[in-house]
Amino acid sequence: MDQPGWEVVFLDDFDDFDPENWQDQSIWVNDETHCYVPGGE
Repeated sequence: MDQPGWEVVFLDDFDDFDPENWQDQSIWVNDETHCYVPGGE
């Protein structure tokens, strides 16, 4: 299947989300000028 578009170069096997394993934290992504924070603040 050769189609233009996204190429998968990393597979994390993330199949579900367990809220018991979650903790909020500030995250800076790819030199963006803002970060993701808990509660959208």
